[in-house]
Amino acid sequence: MYGNRDGIAEGNTQTETINHKASDIKYYAQSYSYNEQTDRFTLVDPVGVLGSDMSEDYIGWYTLNDTDPSISKNYVQKVTEVSVSNNATVRTVYVRYGTTSREKAQTNTNDSTIKDHLDDWYKTNLLGTEYEQYLADTLFCNDRTIKDNTTFYSQLGYGVEATEYRWSSFTGSAATLHCAQQNDRFTVDDEVIGNGDLTYPIGLITVDEAHLAGGSNHNSGYYLYTGYNYWTMTPGGFHNSTIVLEVFASGSTHYGDNGDSSRGVKPVINLKPNSLASGDGTATNPYRVI
Repeated sequence: MYGNRDGIAEGNTQTETINHKASDIKYYAQSYSYNEQTDRFTLVDPVGVLGSDMSEDYIGWYTLNDTDPSISKNYVQKVTEVSVSNNATVRTVYVRYGTTSREKAQTNTNDSTIKDHLDDWYKTNLLGTEYEQYLADTLFCNDRTIKDNTTFYSQLGYGVEATEYRWSSFTGSAATLHCAQQNDRFTVDDEVIGNGDLTYPIGLITVDEAHLAGGSNHNSGYYLYTGYNYWTMTPGGFHNSTIVLEVFASGSTHYGDNGDSSRGVKPVINLKPNSLASGDGTATNPYRVI
């Protein structure tokens, strides 16, 4: 889950270099307008500038890095540094409409696409059945702990800033079953240990759980191996898009891909103690609830 965007968020790290050719005109302005209905930025009174005429006087100005003065985009770039030899090199930070604090970004207001799929699966397969009595309201961990000791990312965790979470540099030695932030401990009714923000007691496996179960070094011999990629519940980072960790087609835990990429989904439920009626967990004799 994630929070609502609530204002203009300006980056404080240099995230884009514009190579402005000496003979090309691009447009810059001292201010911009923003249309919240269309989520578009437009330059106000833009000025056409040749790359050969760029100078430090344009630091603090805004650009859409385009030759069309009337174009609009879902971001604008603020000039932070200019250097000119023949062509101009213009360093910028992004300005977008986004979240203005880490608390706002991690507020559990909106369901993600993958959560919608899980809830639909639950409603189709478990809701109102006899199996619901065996389900436990124990936490699913969506660990958004910010990683320490990184030099590339700003680590603010909101707005336009690139952020690494705990699992951004994947290493099995860091695997843990501890979920540090209560806000990331997803439960339905439990608000003492968990956050009480789930609609149904269903989630995904974490990359920690997958790794501890055997998900390393292309392991095809453990129970989480399926032969295709599928998502875990563990975020790796955010830089223009969300990076989510996955169980790879080889069976190994994998750093991940953009959250809008196509991957499989394997729903996870938690069972109450003493709910298993038979079985030993093997392929030929699986656990049975009833």
